[in-house]
Amino acid sequence: MKRKNLFVISGTVFLLLMSLSSWLYLLPLFLKQLRANDRMVGVSYTLFTLGGTGFQIFGGFFADRWGRKPAIVIPTYVASFLIFSMSLAKVWWFVTLVYALTAIFSSLQWPAFLSLVGESCIDREKAFSIFELSVAGGFATGPLVGFFLLKFLNIRELMMLTAAIYLLSALIRHFILDETLKMKKRGSLDFTGIFSRNVLIFLSGSIFLYLLFSITINGPFITLHMKSLGLIERRINLLISYSTLFSLLVSIAATRILKSENLVRFFITAMLVHSTTIFIWSHLMPGTLNTLLLMISFGAVQLIFIAYNTIVTSLSPQSKRASTIGTIGTINGLVSSGGPYIGMLIKVSYGIHATFMLGILFSLISSFFVSKIPYPNTTSR
Repeated sequence: MKRKNLFVISGTVFLLLMSLSSWLYLLPLFLKQLRANDRMVGVSYTLFTLGGTGFQIFGGFFADRWGRKPAIVIPTYVASFLIFSMSLAKVWWFVTLVYALTAIFSSLQWPAFLSLVGESCIDREKAFSIFELSVAGGFATGPLVGFFLLKFLNIRELMMLTAAIYLLSALIRHFILDETLKMKKRGSLDFTGIFSRNVLIFLSGSIFLYLLFSITINGPFITLHMKSLGLIERRINLLISYSTLFSLLVSIAATRILKSENLVRFFITAMLVHSTTIFIWSHLMPGTLNTLLLMISFGAVQLIFIAYNTIVTSLSPQSKRASTIGTIGTINGLVSSGGPYIGMLIKVSYGIHATFMLGILFSLISSFFVSKIPYPNTTSR
């Protein structure tokens, strides 16, 4: 029965990310169309980063106190309304405000997502490989869908379509998901026992991982660099779709190659590959090698997420699992939220290559801390 949860979550996540990513990578350009300059775009993405992770702590405590299901379903309903409102925006700051709120409600869900997936299957590595497969599938097909739909629809109409899919997903989750947190295991709203030695080691590494992501996959810089090379919106979506389709293949392979014994090694290798290939990619003009490097970099991200999600759910007992995940996510968000703004200042002063060089530094520091994680010896089932 619990395995049903994995497929419901994975299926709806696929639908949501497919619709969202049909226009998400074009959001920096949409902000500029509404008269935002580079610094305003940097501020916007700082707020998006803060919203996307900075409120996970509240979602974690909610999920541990009142259950995984309501912590997932309620924000999905709210996000549907917010995205529809964003499609009607006339000024850049309204888009920034509403998408930041959407990111906040998504961050409230995340601890419940990971907890529910981890509690619905015995084999966590395989469960999170399936979950990340749906994530990769959504991100892979979304830009390709956007590539074709942009011939007939504009970005506002794509947002409206996304809002409708969010509403459908909320209804599916509302009526089909099963709660995994038993009443007797529900935790209280406190921090006692959350900051163990292993959690602090993992937290130190994850802070720099999210700083890396804030200037690569979660930042505006990849899209802005493509635009500076003269690529049009449909072409940008097509190149992103090549990369995310490769990520999908990586997720499929990960179900076979990722085991507890090699998880940390893959985590570190994937971080270094991601940051290095993005840096080299930024030096090349559009072409086959340029596209190949972007594909490899996006593929490495999938290994990072699978390893991250598997390890973070093993750091605490069930009664405090979502709270621990939420606390880690919130601290990651608070620290890394400045990444896009700092990256934009570096871009304006020294160029885009310097911004991506900073990403390599973040990956090296994160790798140092991740190498100290004693996984799987501390796994808490």
